[in-house]
Amino acid sequence: MKLKASYEIKIAKSKNRHTAPPLDLNKWREFIDLHQDYFTWEENTENGKKTLKEIDLVDDSFKERILYALDKKTCVAEYLEKKSYHAMSVTFYEDDINEISIIFNRKAKLEDLKVFLEMAEYIEANLYVESTKVTWEMLKERNNN
Repeated sequence: MKLKASYEIKIAKSKNRHTAPPLDLNKWREFIDLHQDYFTWEENTENGKKTLKEIDLVDDSFKERILYALDKKTCVAEYLEKKSYHAMSVTFYEDDINEISIIFNRKAKLEDLKVFLEMAEYIEANLYVESTKVTWEMLKERNNN
């Protein structure tokens, strides 16, 4: 399994997210809170704090989406000081989408996938790269290559 920054990486109960049972938002929040050494809630970042402070300046058509993300539904990881942004953004989507979307601003590392597989298992879901379900055995094989 070769990974590029553009790969679709997500967590869901099954490949068909529309028929899968809903993900547990509270369990996911619990996982993030237990891993504050790795993740930061978007609303706790400098950008998130600034956005919340200036929310009244945001057009009403965008405000709901922004407030959704800044209500412990989006977290980031690995701040890249020289580039002034985070290497990863993770968003919990409810309702029709029913998945956790993981976006990398750099190539995904094996260590990242281990954290996200642990996250998936914690909330009783699966980690998918493109449409392939990722397992510990696959990660072990990748580590040996």
